[in-house]
Formats: sequence, C-alpha cells, structure tokens
Amino acid sequence: MPLSDLHPGDSAVGAVVVQTEHLASTITPGAPEAFSTPALVALVERTAADWLKGHLGPGQMTVGTSMVVYHTAPTPRGMEVRAEVTITAIDNRRIEFEWVAHDEREKVGHGTHQRAVVDTARFGARLAEKTR
Repeated sequence: MPLSDLHPGDSAVGAVVVQTEHLASTITPGAPEAFSTPALVALVERTAADWLKGHLGPGQMTVGTSMVVYHTAPTPRGMEVRAEVTITAIDNRRIEFEWVAHDEREKVGHGTHQRAVVDTARFGARLAEKTR
C-alpha cells in the first residue's frame, strides 16, 4: 500500500506490557518504579513507524522528527499501556500525528508526533559520514 492510501483521521494502535526495562527507576536510580516517559515515547514512535512501513516504497523508511509529550499519570510494572496514533496531516514526505495513551485504568499521556519519509541509502550514507 502506498503512502497515498493514508489520510487524516486514519489511526493505528500499539501496546506494551510494562517490564523492568520500561521503568523510570531503571533509567534513573531513585526514580519511581513506573512506566518511564522515554518508554512512552518509544511506544508511540514504534507504533507510528511500524504502521507506516507497509505504506512505503522500496528503499524508503521513516524517521522521527518531532515529539510533544504530556505524560500525565503513572503506570506500574505488569500493566499494559496502549498508544493510538492518528494522522492529522500529510504533507509530501511529512506525516503528522496526534496520539493518546491509556493503561488499563486511565489515560496516561497524549501529544503530537511527526515523521519524515527518507531514502534509506542516503540516510545511511549521511550517518556513515559522521563516523569518519
């Protein structure tokens, strides 16, 4: 399916069960044993990126270019967190999303995310250039 098959209002859902590696206390000693903001960001990014993969041409991938996060409630280890990403705009190679996340009891976050479609080989070459 090409990117042209996507439209504002289309959405996808991803989920994760909170494990030790997702906890704020794993990232920052002394922080609470709750689902971390970086893990929430990763869930949103993965949900959007995985969904878009099936709509890209050969040699294309998406990269995250912007993320606005409001992490509004804690989630303990063992509980599932689900993120829904909804397309709000598509402008050439840029896709904008609004997202909302819930655990099994309440809304835990919301925000916006933006991804850009890039040429995989060109992106890899630019990355390799920085390692020289």
